Amino acid sequence: MNLPNKLTILRMIMVPVFFVFMVNVHGSWAAITVFVLFFVSSLTDALD
Repeated sequence: MNLPNKLTILRMIMVPVFFVFMVNVHGSWAAITVFVLFFVSSLTDALD
């Protein structure tokens, strides 16, 4: 499996985690977690 496929699978795994933190969890640590997930997802998209 090549790197672009691995990055795509990683982003697909991060989507439900991102959704759960956006909808169900409240607080400053949840906002930071959502920001980090979004940032990592953006970086992997740029690498892809």
